[in-house]
Amino acid sequence: MSTPTTLAMAPPGSGELFPALRASGALSHLLRGGARHVEVNAVDDNLLWRPADPVFVGFAASRRADAAAKVVEPDSVPAAYAAAAAGFGAAAEAGELLDSVALQAPAVGSYYFSARCLERLADAYTKSPLAGVRLVPASGIPRRGVPPPMPQLPANLPPQARAQALAAAARAAEAAAAPRPVDGYALQRFVGDALRLGDLIPAGSVQLLGVVREEEFAPLFGRGPNWATDGPDDAASRVLGLHSGWVEASGGEVVAEEGVEVSPLVSYAGEGLAPLVDGAAFDEPFDAALQGAGGAPGAAAGGAPHNAGPWVAPLAGLYAAGLAVALLKAAAGAVSSKKS
Repeated sequence: MSTPTTLAMAPPGSGELFPALRASGALSHLLRGGARHVEVNAVDDNLLWRPADPVFVGFAASRRADAAAKVVEPDSVPAAYAAAAAGFGAAAEAGELLDSVALQAPAVGSYYFSARCLERLADAYTKSPLAGVRLVPASGIPRRGVPPPMPQLPANLPPQARAQALAAAARAAEAAAAPRPVDGYALQRFVGDALRLGDLIPAGSVQLLGVVREEEFAPLFGRGPNWATDGPDDAASRVLGLHSGWVEASGGEVVAEEGVEVSPLVSYAGEGLAPLVDGAAFDEPFDAALQGAGGAPGAAAGGAPHNAGPWVAPLAGLYAAGLAVALLKAAAGAVSSKKS
């Protein structure tokens, strides 16, 4: 109990996305707009996630999947995790699909859902508060104690002594009832759990896309059996190591001991770097040219161009179209106000 009359509530898990889409009206907006494919990313878990990945969305759409997930390829899964996950796969009824999940887990935090699948999940999660819920180990749960009964005082006790005894008893009762943090379990649901709800997403309509761990998985936190990580510093070093490999493969030289970071404004997945880095040496982790801020490669100033990638063009076009519509509506409203 968080108060004498209020239950202690766990923070919402990522699975609350589904009812939230319905409650906020965002799902209705997506369906009215004709959206058919939706990518969901747990961006707090993985520094190497690839937003709006055309390969992932195209893969799921081509397989006519209701849901899909990126998973780490089997060769990069620790043996301890594979053994723990194998028990889950053996107990499941989905056959080959979940057997492959046991070998390829964990998911890297990128999921795909068809719009109609999202609609089914939102309805189910809204109607059933326990749909997809699981017990998650939690610490610091407030637990309130039971206050002792008030003492029975002699009838002939002097008023001052009676008041003092009652005040002391009230303080003891308050101290006993104060919440104390304890370890326990919280009821939570997560996005990835939806892929195991066979009554809502048949196993045959779930697809898995294996990715290379070094290219798309740098977890910020985790513990066995799910995934052991050395923390944010380890995740950051993985990002710098991957990006350094991009630069060296394109003809550049990475002198900085930590490696270098390539902004997504410059390259989405290592493509188009050769014109910018070929023959250049980088002795700082954060180079202006590699951050898309201009400047000669390996220098602090200048005007070298960057490759924003073909994926930027449609996004920029959509933004410009939306801005134009908003301006036209504002102008029309101003004209109407003047006439009235």
